[in-house]
Amino acid sequence: MNFFQKIARHKWELFFLVVICAIGIMFRTYNHNKWLHFEVDQTWDYHIVSNAITGGIGNLPLLGPTAGGGRSLRLGPAFYYMEYVSALLFGNTPAGHSMTVLILSILSLPLFYIFVRRYFSVLISAGLLLTFSTSLYLVLYARFSWSPNVLPFFALLTFYALLRSVSKSEKHPRIWFLIMVLAAGISTQIHFNAFFTFPAIIITFLIIKRPKFELKTWGAAIFIMFVLYSPVIINEIKTRGEDLKYFVEKLDKNASHRKNFLEKTFLVTQYNAYEYFLILSGNDQINGFSNPDGYSLGIACKSTCLSRLPIRIPVLIYFFIGVFLLFRRTKREFFGEKKDFLILSSLWFIFSFLYFYAIYSSNILFPRFFLIVSPLPIILLGLILETICPQKNKASLAIFSLIIAGLAYSNTTKIFNHFSDLGNAATTETSAKMKDVFPNNKRVTLEQEQLVANYMASKYSSNQYPVYFFSDHEYAPSLWYLLSQQGIQYFDEFFISPEKEAAYAKANYFLIYRTNQISQKDVSNFSDNFSIIEKKKFGSLTAFYLAPKNGKDNLAKQTPTITTQQQQILGLMTWNKLARPISQQTISDESEISNTPETSGEDLP
Repeated sequence: MNFFQKIARHKWELFFLVVICAIGIMFRTYNHNKWLHFEVDQTWDYHIVSNAITGGIGNLPLLGPTAGGGRSLRLGPAFYYMEYVSALLFGNTPAGHSMTVLILSILSLPLFYIFVRRYFSVLISAGLLLTFSTSLYLVLYARFSWSPNVLPFFALLTFYALLRSVSKSEKHPRIWFLIMVLAAGISTQIHFNAFFTFPAIIITFLIIKRPKFELKTWGAAIFIMFVLYSPVIINEIKTRGEDLKYFVEKLDKNASHRKNFLEKTFLVTQYNAYEYFLILSGNDQINGFSNPDGYSLGIACKSTCLSRLPIRIPVLIYFFIGVFLLFRRTKREFFGEKKDFLILSSLWFIFSFLYFYAIYSSNILFPRFFLIVSPLPIILLGLILETICPQKNKASLAIFSLIIAGLAYSNTTKIFNHFSDLGNAATTETSAKMKDVFPNNKRVTLEQEQLVANYMASKYSSNQYPVYFFSDHEYAPSLWYLLSQQGIQYFDEFFISPEKEAAYAKANYFLIYRTNQISQKDVSNFSDNFSIIEKKKFGSLTAFYLAPKNGKDNLAKQTPTITTQQQQILGLMTWNKLARPISQQTISDESEISNTPETSGEDLP
């Protein structure tokens, strides 16, 4: 059967696949550039990659984004290298840098479908794809540049290639095995969640299946992994194991936390159930602002927590039934490829659960951690839907359709609400209750930050005085990037300092606060030395234009400098620096990369 005959035979399947994927693509791309999330972590990555775009590829670092807070512990540089290619192809702009995440998110849609089709029927697979395409959780994490956001794609690619590599009907298992090694090598450089879980899943699966590859295939796999990790190896040799020391320190820190075994198991189970359902439905109010605590399930708590009990109980039922069906069918399935799919899914669940148990120490598991298992909650749903047998009769089909439509409606409604928040962010005091979904529930977009930067630039253009401003650390690097694009040079930080008795006479001073978090204390910290000349709202951000009071404006000399973030970036080991002895590195090259408030601290494992 040739290619066109296959298309003709599966034309309706392809039609629905295209329609469902188109829905997912629309949600991921709608006003992508205007509503881009571009804050401290994104500016950090942008400047690192931009240095390579403007100054040559040799300026790419040997290590990747940070983990563990601060700017110390790092994984491999795969994400930066992908972002470099993205910037080359789509432009050295925040939107151009984010295209890697967007494209891989779009590619994950058909990849998810062919992955679940290895076990489920066309009908169930199409329903699961609709859930995957419209998932609020997956849509939000697809719309901005951040290293963990590519994990759903690489998880699917890694495990799909792994299944193909052990299939007895596969014509090219060796090629698929090497694709799996390549995908796994990239995945483990993206986030520590993948670094610890994916190798355990893959190795255990291979031990169970015992594939008979030639020695040269294993040799090629080792070579691929060596090439992928060569920047890390070279960096460790050059820095005498600096990153490894940070890694050991982080493990020692985590190991210091101890909790009751039963309580910890109960809490981690709740987190898994609630976050699984979040991925399925977009319901972000199950945890809300009262995360799972003790054995109560929300019973022994205040009314705001108790009100979530009616949804928490069904969610736990879904979770336990899905897990039970996964293990039961893994044991009872005899067909080779379906058996492999279930074994792999079981290992995926077991090792991710054990990992979350191991890292759970401070009464919270961030929602982004579940990016490594994001397809799994939908697979559990598929196992439950399979018991309905939607092909059996019209009644079963109706139940199946109602469940899928209900989940799609729940997600789509929340996506529209989210888009409405983003669209109004520049004019309305928007602060959505989405802490369970997104790393920051304040609605601040690149478009909005540009308006604030333009406002500061307008004051600068009238007098050409240097600009100083104080803002939350999430926004300051973004605003400085936007100001630099208008030729406004950075001079110095502007901190809250009531004791400071002097200011520059010829300077523009600003305070940038979240509108709904401005307190009198914040402004009064500056009142001894500054007067408020103008206050201007930009929706969820408010800008104050200040002027030094008479007698305080007694400083004249102002020396241009570079931001703390840029100083830290100078300390990264790059390919260009390999030929330079460590003794020739500048002070900033050696030490300015230590823990500072320049990170949101949200890249923790």
